[in-house]
Amino acid sequence: MTFTASFGEVETKSALQSNQSSIWWSRNDDICIYYGMSAGNRFVATNDEDEFYYAYFTGQLTAFTGQDEHGNPNYFWAVYPHDSAVNCDGSSVTVTLPSQQTAKAGSFANKTNLSIAKSSGLNLAFYNACAWFRFSVTKQGVKSVVFRGNNNEDVAGCFNISMDETGKPTDPTIVTGEKEIILTAPEGESLEVGQLYYITLLPGTFEHGFTATFYTDNEIGSRSIDRSTTFVRRLYNTGLDFDKDVVYVENSVIRYTSTDGEAVWPYDEFAFDAPILSNKYIDGQGTITFFGELTNVGFEAFRTCRTLKTISFPETVTSIGGWSFFRCSSLESVTFPQNLTSIDECAFFGTDLRTVSIPASVENIAFRVFSYCSNLNSISVASDNHSYDSRDYSNAIIDTDDDAIIAGCKNSRFPDEIKEISRYAFMGITGLTSITIPTSVDYIGENAFFDCTGLTTATFLNETPPDGGPGVFNQCYSLQTIKVPSGQAVKDYKKKSPWKDYSGIIMR
Repeated sequence: MTFTASFGEVETKSALQSNQSSIWWSRNDDICIYYGMSAGNRFVATNDEDEFYYAYFTGQLTAFTGQDEHGNPNYFWAVYPHDSAVNCDGSSVTVTLPSQQTAKAGSFANKTNLSIAKSSGLNLAFYNACAWFRFSVTKQGVKSVVFRGNNNEDVAGCFNISMDETGKPTDPTIVTGEKEIILTAPEGESLEVGQLYYITLLPGTFEHGFTATFYTDNEIGSRSIDRSTTFVRRLYNTGLDFDKDVVYVENSVIRYTSTDGEAVWPYDEFAFDAPILSNKYIDGQGTITFFGELTNVGFEAFRTCRTLKTISFPETVTSIGGWSFFRCSSLESVTFPQNLTSIDECAFFGTDLRTVSIPASVENIAFRVFSYCSNLNSISVASDNHSYDSRDYSNAIIDTDDDAIIAGCKNSRFPDEIKEISRYAFMGITGLTSITIPTSVDYIGENAFFDCTGLTTATFLNETPPDGGPGVFNQCYSLQTIKVPSGQAVKDYKKKSPWKDYSGIIMR
């Protein structure tokens, strides 16, 4: 069968002519055609020209019945572009406008201008179902543009549409919406300055306006229209030199992977010093993009995000807030920025980290940062860090001025000059099986080895019991022996808190 296809309106369909005065069909355009509720088939344009006003689409239909089950006449339905996911129930079609669109200078992104036709015969008049935002840029090197409504409106996605009594498309009914459209330059290219580009979007009114965000390889800029703006089906709104007054700044991106191969949203997306612009997971790599320089990952930002697997921060980040990755139980790897100065309490409590490398810039690490990281087997501190060290291959974080271990792992050892094991230093490190406390240690903090369930032996080399806080070995259910140097030491340890709480297992 061959259908003749034209345009029911001047402003509709496939590609702009080179003079941008009208819209025509393009070589190799293809459509889906249905009859009633029959399965749709692909029909391909057979014209020889690159652009043409009348198209001749040829293909085969799998069914042809004159009436539906109620005796009403069936119609041909056609949808541009062809998509095997299109569905037709005889009275409407369900189609998808992609949120990922590839930029085409002077014209529309390929196969984005969804159009539909309904006819009782072989002549099809197509009507565009979507609207357009037409714009140009002034910045060299723009690689992509993200379009969003300021009130989180659906701008693309799967929708259902029919024809009204005048033969024109109805307003779309959203089935599964997308909140942003990303227009990307072809691989290896960037948008041409002064050239017109088109974003195809669902028609509708943005009561609070919309925002376009522009990305180069390493910069980001954004412009918002804050007034109510309506995008009408088959027409375009224009923003010439739309980034003219935009200030481009260094792009801040948190990169991550997840165990389920999908985007992960922060526990509190407002716990940052820069607003989140997008969160995408493509080809195994997630990116959370911010407008402006991200300097702080705030309190509870990713708390209990159990699908988060790896994460790395932009170099602009200087602090990681308390409880920010608390109980992110699948988190195996973290890449810290080289400008990081502070990691707050419980930031990585209960994660699955295997290796930790503290940069030279870090000046403050709070308590319980790596508690309950039971698979943590390696800790190192940059040799030029002035606040902390991991001397003598200790596999621990040591406060340099106080000679105090503040965080350890299952493979930690205690250098001879250590004076203190700080509170919570080994809390929940279940892989720790035995420890030897050197004579230099004069204090062990509260709950220092709390819930180290794999710990079986603790050996103290000092005849004199060190001072200690409460609960040093509480919930160490496998601890069978606390060894001390002599019989007199046994007596002294059994008399002094907190060691007397474990007097039944203190021996020479």
